[in-house]
Amino acid sequence: MLTYQFSSLPVAEKYLHAGSAVGKHRVQCHSANPQLAGFTSAPLGVEPDSEEQLLQRAEHVFQTTVTLHTMPLGNLTRMTKTEGEQIASFTGRG
Repeated sequence: MLTYQFSSLPVAEKYLHAGSAVGKHRVQCHSANPQLAGFTSAPLGVEPDSEEQLLQRAEHVFQTTVTLHTMPLGNLTRMTKTEGEQIASFTGRG
């Protein structure tokens, strides 16, 4: 259950929140220049830098961050439950 009325926000505003959460956590691995040791490129070429790219990968993002909790990798970046809820709502699953 969402901790606030995020689900009623317009998609563009949801992206501001979800995109912020994705951006905060993805840069370790999923960027042109990953920051995590051992990564020289984004795994699977996934670099969700825009609303369009995030929407194209919405199901994958939802599954790996919200359902399986396999991303962020080992939760090294400490994604919060609220951030997961924001991503779920943006991807249409929250």
